[in-house]
This record gives sequence, C-alpha cells and structure tokens, in this order.
Amino acid sequence: MRAATRSRRVPLLMALAGVALIGVAVGGYVVVRTVAGPDFVSTLVAMHSEKCLTAPGSGVDLSQRACVGSPAQRFSFTRTGDGSFELRNEATGACVDVADGGTDNGAPLTQAPGCGRRPSQQFGLRAVAGYPRAYMLVARHSGKCADVYSGGDGEGAGVLQWDCGDPATAGNQVWRIAGAPGSTPSPSWLGSTPPGAPGTPSGSPPASPSAPPSTSPGAPASGGGAAVATNPLWGKAPPPPGARFSRAYALINGVKDKGYQPTSGECSWQIHARYWEYGPDGKVYPTWHPPRHSSGCSFGHEHGHDPRTADLFRTTGFFPFGFTNEQLAPSDPAKQRDEDHVGHKVSVGNNIAARDGDATVKTCDVLMKFHQGTHSPDALTNNLHELLFHGRCAYRNNGAVIQAKFNVLLPLGHPGGFNVNQDCDGDQREIRNVGPVTPANSPDGGGFTGRFIPDSVCAADVLDGSKDISDMSEIWTMATFARNQGKLAQFELFTIAVVANPSRFFDPQAVNRIRRPIDLCYSGAEGRLCDLVRFTTERTGRKIAFDSPSSPFNGALRVISPTRFVVRNTGPTTIYTNVFGTRMSTTAFPGAIKQYISGNHAADRANINVPFRNFAQNRADKIHAPN
Repeated sequence: MRAATRSRRVPLLMALAGVALIGVAVGGYVVVRTVAGPDFVSTLVAMHSEKCLTAPGSGVDLSQRACVGSPAQRFSFTRTGDGSFELRNEATGACVDVADGGTDNGAPLTQAPGCGRRPSQQFGLRAVAGYPRAYMLVARHSGKCADVYSGGDGEGAGVLQWDCGDPATAGNQVWRIAGAPGSTPSPSWLGSTPPGAPGTPSGSPPASPSAPPSTSPGAPASGGGAAVATNPLWGKAPPPPGARFSRAYALINGVKDKGYQPTSGECSWQIHARYWEYGPDGKVYPTWHPPRHSSGCSFGHEHGHDPRTADLFRTTGFFPFGFTNEQLAPSDPAKQRDEDHVGHKVSVGNNIAARDGDATVKTCDVLMKFHQGTHSPDALTNNLHELLFHGRCAYRNNGAVIQAKFNVLLPLGHPGGFNVNQDCDGDQREIRNVGPVTPANSPDGGGFTGRFIPDSVCAADVLDGSKDISDMSEIWTMATFARNQGKLAQFELFTIAVVANPSRFFDPQAVNRIRRPIDLCYSGAEGRLCDLVRFTTERTGRKIAFDSPSSPFNGALRVISPTRFVVRNTGPTTIYTNVFGTRMSTTAFPGAIKQYISGNHAADRANINVPFRNFAQNRADKIHAPN
C-alpha cells in the first residue's frame, strides 16, 4: 500500500556564474556543495505524443504537456561520473527523481531539491537505432524506463518508471532529446540494447518465454505479500510454439464470435492476441490491454482500470481472464461456458478510506476483475460470471490487516432469467423462463444477488417523460461467502457493479429480445446522453448506429466496487475451493482453485467505494459497443 504522502521537499537553488550552490537539509543543518555546469540543456519530447516532459507549477510529479519551450520543459543534463546524468529542471531548480527511490513498476517521476546524486536521481541514455537523438531514459537504481502512463497522448498524462520495452513498439518510452550531443554513449552499466525481458536486470539473460509457472492448481501462486512474475512478452509477441491455450485465449486467437472481431481501421487480431498471461495452470490466457496499441491503432473496447496502477499489482500481476471457468473442465464440464472477451472489466482502488458513518474504520487496496458484458442477449439467461478478487485492508483500531486473493464463478440471481432494473420500473419482480438455462445446472445466487436490467416497460417510462434515459442503467449485485468446517476461516465479499450507459435493454418482442437505448433518443427521450446523440446527428447529418464510436451508449460509464469485505481466519491461509467457492479443503482436489485468506478481524459495516469512471473519455480510443 503506497504511502498517502511523501516527505516534504523544498527546492533551494542559486545560480552564480555557471556554478550552482545546492542546499541540502541534513538533520536540521544545510550542507552546501558546488556542482559544475551542465553538459547540455534540452527538452525531452515523447515520440508517441510529441509532447514535452514538464515540471508542474505546483506539486512534484512530472507529466507530458504540449511543447511551448518554457523553462518548465527544459532540463540541464550533468554527468555524475559513471556515464549517468542528473536532470535539473530550469524552472524549479529541482532534480528528476523516482518517487521515494521506488523500484517497482508505476513509481512516478517526481522532483527533488538538493540533487544529492542518489541512484534514483541518475539516468542513463540508451540510444534508439534509426532515430537521431532519440533515447530511452533508464533509472540507474531500478533499470526501468521513463514511461508515459499507458501510452496516453493526452495533456497532463503522468510519467512513471516501467519495465523497458521494445522501442519499436513502446513509443511512450522513447524521448527525443534534441540538445544531446550527436554521439552520447550509453554508460557501461546500461548496455546498448533494451533488456530482453521486462523486469530483468540490464545485462542479464531474459527469462524464457516458454517457461510457464510451475505452481500447483489454482491461484494465487504465492502468499499475499510475495511478488509475482508477469509475462515478458505481454503486448509484444504471441505465445511461444508449444504453449497450451486456454478456452478463453482460443477465442481471441483469430476472428471469432465472443472473441475480438476488429472493424475497419482497428488493430488486427494478431496484435490483439499479443496481450496474454500465463495462468497458474501453465496455460495461456488473455488479459488486460490498453484501448489502443502503441502503434496508435484502436481495439474498439476496453477492460477498465490499468491494473499496473494498483498498489497490489506486484503481488497479483495481470489477471488471466477465464481461468476460473477453465477449471470447470475437470470438475463439472456440463457448466463449461465461454465468456465474451470484451466483458472482462478490471477495477482498481488504492488507499480507500472505508467509512462507517463519518468514521474511517479501515484503509483498503483493491484489484479485481469481474465479467460484466452489457451488450448481448447472453446475460438474460446466464447467471454465472467470473470474479477475480485481491483485497487488502488495514484497520484503524488495532492495526490488524486482512487480505484475500479469491477467484470464483459467481451465480447472480436465478438461472434462466434476470431482475428488472428497479430504478426505472420500481419493481424487483423476477422475469423467469427468458430462455434455457446457460450453462446447464447453474446454481441459484440467492435473494441478495441479481442482474437488474432495464426492459421495454422502463423504455416506455423514458419515452413518456416520467423517467430519464440515465435511469436505464444496469445494476448487478453479487455476494460470495466461504467458510471452512472446523477451524475458523470466513471470507465474505459483497460487490456492486453499475453500468450507467449500457447498449441494450430487454424487449420480449424484439429480435434476440434486445433493443438499443440510442433508438429511444431518436423518439424523443430526454437526458444528457440523448442530447449528445441529437447534437452529433445534427452536426453530421446522419443517425448514429448503436455500435458506432460516436454513440455514448457503449457500456464504459461504470463502477465495480466491493462494498463489504470481511476476513476472519485463525487457520491455514492457503485453502482450496471449487469454482463456486462452496467446497473448502486444506488439500487440492480435481478442479480446485487455490485461494489465499489471511487475517482476523470482526465484521464491520464500513463500505469500500470505488468511484464511477467513464472508460471511453478519450475519443481517440474509439470505444464502441460491443464493449
């Protein structure tokens, strides 16, 4: 869990005739030393966005912004003796530093006064072949590269350190440093080429991509605090020859129904299939990817928060989408199903203050993945959806820490039907016999759980003005309980997933029993989203299709939030369950999922709330239904 605040830093700089006097506070005293003039001064322009590394007017973290040539975008480069450079900003006089000397992926690039030549303030320049004065900026202490967050090209995108990638595809790690001399050699500690695998020290051989994890069945592969390895080929290359594919990966290894079906101008399926991860069973699974590839092409869908921004990422890694469903094959093949790829959604929450009334009871980190497609007829009858959960909370009253890594197929409501959206209909009556139960013999989720989906009655209320188009949201409520017989081992999780702009509603008279909210806008429905539809139509002179990137009904305005998280365990922290979390054992069995449950604290009423977010805010991502 990252600290909420960093130590206070006050820049001190006096420039006198090319010699800088630096004041460094040490134990209440100020030590003054002299530093020779810089070797050169330059801006740093991100190759993928053509924006400049910029020091903020307030705060400390660096970001990319439109290049204007201001002092805030100019840095003096001074050699430190081993071929590394210290970078001092001309506006603030502070040096570029990796926050708190962190070595993990995601540590932001920040500013520190009193450039003390700490390793986290030293950077090597690795030349990029074929581009004059283009370099990867490598932190001396971690071997990681200065990286524009998630390849974003927007104003103010943060800059952090991340495993160095292939400069041919990782343009967000390549910087044009025009002021650098024509021949700026790399320091000896750096080497001339990027490391062969992310996370490997420079000069070390890359990890073999053909060596999947060797752990026993289920996840996680290690305890709650142990770091996990991630696939070094993520986003760069397909799985190696001979790799075993999961059902979920087979869906995206080509253009297939429920997989990835690119439209004109979108990334090829071959590029999309590069985003994969090994599961604990050694098979290849699809995983999270950004909405756009580093080359600029869009995938047309998104998977929620970037898991790399989670404080828990180092102990979870990339979630293997579809892993839990895969375990039905040896234990209950009749329930096997294929969840559509675009429905996998990741949610991240860091340092969330969980409150009971006005009191903060605990502070929590959350990284979870839930499958919630909101575009197809599938969820009208199928009530099983995969949840991959990792949560950690520290209590205020006694400092106790609870933690769980729990993977489960959750039954939501009754199989073969769904609940009417109570916000629009005012009724929670069950629609039964919508269709055959899929998969067969699905368990009942019970009264608390359900998929509240708007229907044609709700649509009629929107058209007559008694409801707003925003009332046609989908609300999915879920709960999982696990309790070991004998020794105490209790795990409870209540979660709510809301989509405020789904691309479907239920109509028993329609083809596939699905109609589109955007069509209601053209029939006079009120609301901000319909106003946007009509404005765009007037401007372009043509109606918007439900699956157009111009449609605001794309399922990307949502929140997935674990409202209640309880752990009480005085026994073993490693427990095996079936895919539904209902059979618990201290030993593995066919089709078992390896779970991790640690800590012991009385149940509380404090809610963990992850805020709403629109994951299609950047129009360049071209997100559209199905999503």
